[in-house]
Amino acid sequence: MNYPARLAAPLAALLAMFALLPMAVAQAPGTRERQIRAALVYKITRFVTWPGTVLPATGPFTFCHVSDDVTSQVLAGIEGRAIQDHRIRMRRLDGADSKAVAGCNLVYLTGTNALAADAMAAAVAASTLVVADGPRLGDNTAMVQLVPQDNRVTLAVDLALVRAAQLRIDATLLQMVEVRQ
Repeated sequence: MNYPARLAAPLAALLAMFALLPMAVAQAPGTRERQIRAALVYKITRFVTWPGTVLPATGPFTFCHVSDDVTSQVLAGIEGRAIQDHRIRMRRLDGADSKAVAGCNLVYLTGTNALAADAMAAAVAASTLVVADGPRLGDNTAMVQLVPQDNRVTLAVDLALVRAAQLRIDATLLQMVEVRQ
């Protein structure tokens, strides 16, 4: 078919829109925000040092999470990447009790999920970094919190919990976050 030149550009734009439509439909609401948050949690690990007994020279980095299906699918995208020369192995937890967090190097809590006091004590004893997406009420709820504030995400670090877990967070990160002692 021969289309007039003035219709060529709008027709091409329309065809491009229909070509991209399946990608837009396939992505659940809030997926982009979850991707950004997952990337932020991944990047935080670059500033954390685990004891050598917890994260030996070889073996995987076990990234555990308590999350919904959409977040779980987003997190699957970082499985196999490396954290401090260790391949990431993802593990979705059904709950966040002390038995569930055993063997995790990092526990990422989303939504209203929280660790019970015994699970937090187990995480601290095992040098497991606990990251919560969203503010948590009370003390000893997470070592790092992703806190929504004015259409952006800020970080809050509970330095007492981090130290109790024998983890080290680089001063570079600590200078950019709210530090709670």
